[in-house]
Amino acid sequence: MLEKVIESIEKRLKERGVSLIMMFDDKGKILWHRGREIRGRSIEEGSGFSKKACEKILKSGEAVIEKDSIISIAGDGLSDTAVSKKIRSIVILPLDDNRYFYVDGMEKEFDEEAIVTIKEGCYYLRECIVESERYYRDKISRLETIDDKIKDKIVKYATRTDEPVLITGETGCGKGYIAELIHELSGRLGKFIHVNVTTIPESLFESELFGYRKGAFTGANGDKVGYIEEAEGGTLFLDEIADLRFDMQTKLLKVVEEGKYNRLGDSKERVCNVRFIFATNRDLGEEIKKKRFREDLYYRISTFIIELKPLRENKEKLKRLIEHYKYLLSGKRINEEGMEVLLNHEWRGNVRELIQVLKRAGVEFDGKEIGGEIEECLWNHINGCGCRKLEGKENNKTNETVEKLIEEIEREGSFWEVVKKPFMKRDISRREVKEVIKYALSKTKNSKYKECLKYLNIEEKDYKKFLDFLKDYKIV
Repeated sequence: MLEKVIESIEKRLKERGVSLIMMFDDKGKILWHRGREIRGRSIEEGSGFSKKACEKILKSGEAVIEKDSIISIAGDGLSDTAVSKKIRSIVILPLDDNRYFYVDGMEKEFDEEAIVTIKEGCYYLRECIVESERYYRDKISRLETIDDKIKDKIVKYATRTDEPVLITGETGCGKGYIAELIHELSGRLGKFIHVNVTTIPESLFESELFGYRKGAFTGANGDKVGYIEEAEGGTLFLDEIADLRFDMQTKLLKVVEEGKYNRLGDSKERVCNVRFIFATNRDLGEEIKKKRFREDLYYRISTFIIELKPLRENKEKLKRLIEHYKYLLSGKRINEEGMEVLLNHEWRGNVRELIQVLKRAGVEFDGKEIGGEIEECLWNHINGCGCRKLEGKENNKTNETVEKLIEEIEREGSFWEVVKKPFMKRDISRREVKEVIKYALSKTKNSKYKECLKYLNIEEKDYKKFLDFLKDYKIV
């Protein structure tokens, strides 16, 4: 949407003698430009425009309007580039709190009508940016599976900067989904290229990333476009970046910093217009300490970080995801017991594991409601990890929580403190409470509940209170 707005503004301003329009931020980062060719990615290192005029507004924050810069230079040395490029007029206006709109012309001095048109273009661009960001916020707000803080970061990083973004989180948290969403919301016209570093042999990664010329090495029978070139004008997402070979990290750093690279076997240096997004499930700080990841590369790619928490640490997100993916249940409804099981599962595979479990539940079970059956889905799903369903204390080598609860009860801990209190705080699940009671019954030879009171360290006067608890919370 913004791309079309910029094209419209450029077309109108050209009619007023404008040869370059550009937007840069308060850090001097050039965000985009249209018109004649310029060099560099920042005001400091760039050329082909009036650097001193840009530096002036960065320092003062006040608009710069030079109708005839060639004449004014003699007085204050406003811009050397204005002389070499024969720039006649320069206008730089604040776009918002941290961005500026630059316009210059080489053919003739801007008249009053041209200045008015430029100001109108700046105002229109400002309104469109605000509207665009509002549109993106509204769009992303409907994605209820994403936390509000993460939503806000996605919108800002997508619409306000082209700097690299680092996404961290465990496997299955949805890092690829977030990266693709940033690309979509950025408005970049090029492709979104997803590259998992671990799937490419180390010996081939350089040629796959940069591409190569015919004859560059044995077997190079023709030119090959690399991932960077394929992502031109778009986004290159490098997943599992911590697994990138150390020497390749050096070459990647050069591309990210300078926006330049060479195909293998080609002396011609290429300039790339690519947004980089990186992801990892490792602690890069630890990788740096172990000399497996370059510290300078880390600082270059970590200006903007999105940290995704695992599902087990975010119950609200888990609830939203279950609601979002309920269509996988083929019309079935998860009752309170089933929801309790889902909310207290560890979810080592995070979103990916949740999707597979819901798919299984939707196919394997009949009826309109699913409760305890969800537990069977979970055990079947993780059976390959060596986990198995609890059948009693003697056979329970995997459910450490239930074992600890029973041990505390046997050390004369009160049922109310050991079991009910953590259950009410959702620290333990309904299933685990059931297993404790089930074990207590087995120890009292399945007699009535009164016979279990002593084992569970419950006073006889609290018998009804105990039964009410079991009934109210559907323990039995």
